[in-house]
Order: sequence, then C-alpha cells, then structure tokens
Amino acid sequence: VLEGGHFEVESSVGLSGMTVLTGVSGYTVAGLAKAGSGTLVFARVANGGGVGTTLAVANASGVGLEVEWQAYDEQGRAVWAGARSRIGPHGTLERNVGVLLGTGAGEEFRGWVEGRVSASAESALEGVEAAGWALYAEGTGVGSLEAQRGTTSSSAPTRSSTSSMIA
Repeated sequence: VLEGGHFEVESSVGLSGMTVLTGVSGYTVAGLAKAGSGTLVFARVANGGGVGTTLAVANASGVGLEVEWQAYDEQGRAVWAGARSRIGPHGTLERNVGVLLGTGAGEEFRGWVEGRVSASAESALEGVEAAGWALYAEGTGVGSLEAQRGTTSSSAPTRSSTSSMIA
C-alpha cells in the first residue's frame, strides 16, 4: 500500500502477472495466475444496480489474439453470446462486462462469463497465451478474482472460488 507517493513499472515486452487496483483506501496489487491457452472462466460477474464488473485479459504472446465471449446466468443458461475482442501482441483489454458484451454498462446481470482465447486470423498458426481477472466494484469496495482455466465449454465455475475485498 502506497500513501502519498507513486510507483513506476517498465517493461520492454509487455507486463503480465499483476494488476494495480485503486480504491478509496489507496492502492493494492493483485497477483495473476500464469498465462495459458484455452478458455478463461470469470466465475463471479455482476452488473447493474450499483454493482459493476470489469473483465480484463492480458495477452502474454508476441502475436495478436481474439477472445470470443459467452455469458451464463446463475442457473447456467447461455444469455449473451457472439461478442469478440481483439488484443494486440502483449496488449491488455479492460471493459465493463455490459459494454464488452454489447448490452450496455448498466444492464442487469448475475452469473459467469467465458472467454475463448485463440490466435487472430493473421496469426492463426501461432500459439497464444493469456491471463484474465475480474474487478468487482460495489460502493467503495473493490474485489478481484483471477480467471480460472476452463476444462469444457459452458461448465459452471467451481464454488470454491474466493475473492478478496478492498474497502
């Protein structure tokens, strides 16, 4: 936690492995799981009614990638699909879940979201790796939760997922 100061991070090849969260009480750094390939599962996503979730994906690869998004409600029903995002080499994407899925920042939603990661069309034969996390804000509290690795499409996230809150 920093008080009354600043910090600086430099990287020549992109940075993954942490994110800095700011809140009313200052700064904190949230660690990330090692980047990998396949599907990212964001286990706790809520939006609307004074709550917002920002989904973030960091591309740890030297080539561009695409993420195809699918949202599921709390009962496991597919509710939003078809949205795609492109992330450049060593780039990062951060968007409110409603904006990301094309429904709007204030759209009510409770459930989980999957992001299927693949190489972009111009790099289709390259392997890509990404890490993801969700930033959850309610009032002055901010929480973060790393994305899990999906094993099969549309499988519910495990209930052992936990989140740390920063108030």
